[in-house]
Amino acid sequence: MNTCLRKGLSVLLSAVIAVSVAGIPAMKSAASACGYTMSGTAHVQDYGDTEAVFDQTEGILTLGTRGQSKRVERITVNFTNESLTDASGNLLTGGLEYRVHVQDIGWMDWVSQGQSAGTAGQSKRLEGLEIVLTGDLAKYYSVQYQVHIQDYGDAQGFVRDGALAGTTGESKRLEEVKIKLVPIGSAGADMSVNYRVHRQDYGWEAAYLSDGATSGTTGQSKRLEGIEIYLQGSQYSGGIKYRTHVQDYGWQGWCSDGEMSGTQGEAKRLEAIQIELTGDLANYYDVYYCVHAQNYGWLDWAKNGEMSGTAGKGYRLEAIQIKLVSKGGKAPGATVLPYVDSEMIANAGAILSAAQEEYNKAGINWLNETSVAAGGQTVEYYIERAKSDGLVSASDLDCYMTLASTENIYKSIAFIEECNALRAGEGKAPLLINPALMTASTASAAISSKTVGHVMFKAGYINAGENLAWGYSDPFTGWYFKEKGTANDGHYKNIVNGSYTSTGFAYGAGSGMFLYGSVAEQSFSYYSNSYCMTTADYKAALDAYMADAAAAYNAAQAAYDKLNK
Repeated sequence: MNTCLRKGLSVLLSAVIAVSVAGIPAMKSAASACGYTMSGTAHVQDYGDTEAVFDQTEGILTLGTRGQSKRVERITVNFTNESLTDASGNLLTGGLEYRVHVQDIGWMDWVSQGQSAGTAGQSKRLEGLEIVLTGDLAKYYSVQYQVHIQDYGDAQGFVRDGALAGTTGESKRLEEVKIKLVPIGSAGADMSVNYRVHRQDYGWEAAYLSDGATSGTTGQSKRLEGIEIYLQGSQYSGGIKYRTHVQDYGWQGWCSDGEMSGTQGEAKRLEAIQIELTGDLANYYDVYYCVHAQNYGWLDWAKNGEMSGTAGKGYRLEAIQIKLVSKGGKAPGATVLPYVDSEMIANAGAILSAAQEEYNKAGINWLNETSVAAGGQTVEYYIERAKSDGLVSASDLDCYMTLASTENIYKSIAFIEECNALRAGEGKAPLLINPALMTASTASAAISSKTVGHVMFKAGYINAGENLAWGYSDPFTGWYFKEKGTANDGHYKNIVNGSYTSTGFAYGAGSGMFLYGSVAEQSFSYYSNSYCMTTADYKAALDAYMADAAAAYNAAQAAYDKLNK
């Protein structure tokens, strides 16, 4: 091709290209599309300083290597805000700051973008990384970063805004680092809570669990020894903090955003935990958590810094679930018992003792309450009056609680039913049970427990007919069958007196407590009112009263048993 022809083609090509370019909009670079650029270097084992790679499409900076088992020893990150603006179009101020956790050294100081973090020439691995945004940039964007960890790989996933990426105390090298910015409130910044635990015999879980999943074990009796928790994605500022109650050490200081709480390599169990949200996050979310504790199994859910687990029992935590809920939203489950300690058990024991005492006194309480409602007196009224009047030895009166036991009240009802059957055979109407006479009968039986004679009635405490018997398992053997048809038939006549309409009864048996081993007392009255009941109605009412008393006692027992394991 001659020189003139080549020149002609060159001019023609230039014209075509010029026309083509002029006919379409100028394409923005990928960096302009995401609004920022990042660059940097990583000092990598055996390779020295290596250039970072910036994916302009995804806006992700990658430092280090993958699949080569090479430690990162130092990083430098450069950040340039090209077009990230606020609502008014003002370029956002601020940048990146970061710090690293280094083998044998621990956490180094925070440095700003463009500065190196780590070491060189010392063969010391990076083990952890934290990155934050500064200035106005932090109000609109979240910095998210992921590390490839020795043995764990990418299991941790992306963390954000100052949370720990990597590990501390595990001697695990970082091999690769990825960094990106995500607008707050975007899909890439959705909120989740992520966590993993260090377990007896197994060590750290390789993968982080999230949003209510079970971390740890159940049914294996393996203690939790350490825990790491971090949040991922949020449109609000703030983070998460937590502390644990550790065997022999008690409550440790607060950790936050992926730091380890607890111990490793010391075989110390976690016994309890508290978790809280911080910053603006706490105004929009509640954090709930529940633990699987030795001997208790799953306890109820705690929230927002409440204690979860046990104290004073020496019991291990075995598993945990953590969940975020919108502020004021429904709890994931029951919240009654998230935590157990010795004081709670002691209080439950005191409540149980009181419930036991109330249950034991249910009989006397029933007699007194129904009597007072019917216009009568309490048993104690008569007992104290007898003591004051010196009717009998005060020690003889102690048996009134035995007479007022639920068992003996039911026996008294059965005797009244027997009396009514005998009356029916004589053509007489059944007697109603008079609650006021029931307390009078109980007191009279106590006053005459070791004294033959109608002591209380002769003292004028009450105006009614009375039968008393000692030494009979069934008093009607003497009162009715032995006396019927004899000249000495006063007890029999009381039983079959058709003018009597209501009755009371008391019975008790016990060697040394009652003369001849037992006492029975029945009182009779011409008077009855609306509070008087048939034996069936009285028994049904007593059944209901005792069921309530038993329910209260059983509830106290169940509450105590639930705590005292």
